[in-house]
Amino acid sequence: IATIKKDVVNVKIGEHEEPIYNLGDGIQSIIILTYPLFFNQDKNLKVFIEEPELHLHPGYQRILFETFLRPEFKHFEYFITTHSNHFLDLTLEKNSISVYAFEQIKNNTEKPDFSIINVENSDTSVLSLLGVNNSSVFLTNCTIWVEGITDRIYIRKYLQIVQEGKGEKFYEDI
Repeated sequence: IATIKKDVVNVKIGEHEEPIYNLGDGIQSIIILTYPLFFNQDKNLKVFIEEPELHLHPGYQRILFETFLRPEFKHFEYFITTHSNHFLDLTLEKNSISVYAFEQIKNNTEKPDFSIINVENSDTSVLSLLGVNNSSVFLTNCTIWVEGITDRIYIRKYLQIVQEGKGEKFYEDI
């Protein structure tokens, strides 16, 4: 919300209005990153963003990622560099995203060479390039403990039915 004769933009969230400088770094980052997108919706754009995860909680990273994929931005092509395993996790849910790993090849020349690899979802080697520990990425936010084999069969079938047609996938024994 712009105000005449004031040099600050106010942001209205619900019914509450605040000067932008009173908002957290994460919300300010999302506004800064998405502002140009909303003003160029009807164009074909190539958007280059370096490390959009800076100052963003993983929940806000998801909001930003889902904003990039909104229908009004369907003509945009994004090139994003990241060190965020959360962004990598979000790419598993979409078939229209490619992930590439760039790794410097050690040589004795002044100009370094790089290896560019299209990373498959099942390839976890990119996590080691990022310096990610297993404990930070292979945890789950949902655990279902089942007592007996019959219950396990029922739960497995129930989850299969619930997941049909959705992008979510729950895995047994992982």
